[in-house]
Order: sequence, then structure tokens, then C-alpha cells
Amino acid sequence: MQHIRWSVGTQQRDGEPTTHEQRGRVVDLLLKHYGGFTVTPGHGYWVDPNGKLCIEVMFTFEVVCDSEDFPAVSPRTVAKEMARLTNQRAVMFTVSPVKVGGIATDDGDTEEENPKGRCGSAPT
Repeated sequence: MQHIRWSVGTQQRDGEPTTHEQRGRVVDLLLKHYGGFTVTPGHGYWVDPNGKLCIEVMFTFEVVCDSEDFPAVSPRTVAKEMARLTNQRAVMFTVSPVKVGGIATDDGDTEEENPKGRCGSAPT
């Protein structure tokens, strides 16, 4: 299993906030290639070349999928497209191996010991 994570800022290169339409395109991109995702809001901190502390609201998008179901498009290509769609200088991404123990259902039972991911199997 692979855990893929992208961090996308909410401030464009020109300092303007990203729009609802831009964020919707990122959602569409992830649904197209991965069939689903989890998003978590957060903050990014960095020091600019002039020594000024910058703080930006950002979103982390995550997917988990089987390695053999990895979509034809690479996470790097998705990151580049996210940057283009949101007018960002960069989008950070990571890919890490992960072992998923199972999926707990609402009645407390585990459906599978090692569930298969849906990566790349979005409904058409």
C-alpha cells in the first residue's frame, strides 16, 4: 500500500487567495485519478528571502492505494497540475509505504484484514 500526500496553499503567486473554482478543479483532479481522497486543513510556515515569517492556510490531500493499482499518472505530475490549477509556486508531495490493518464498520467489525485500495478506479 502507498500513502500519497500533497500540501496545497491557499494563496496564489500574486498574493490573492485561491478561488472556490480553483479548489474545485483540484478536487476533480484527485477524483479522476484516485477515486477519492481525504483533505485536512492546516497552516504552512516559512521564512521568505527577506527574512519575513510567512504563514499560509493550506490543505493536505491524502490517498492510500495498493502499489499495483497505482494510477498511470505519477504523484509528481498531479502535484505539478495542482500547482498550475491553483497558481502556486510549488506543491509539496510525499509517497510512503503503509500497511492498513483493516476497515472498522459502524457495528465494530473489521471488513478485511488488509483491504484493497481503490486507487485509479474512480467511477465513470
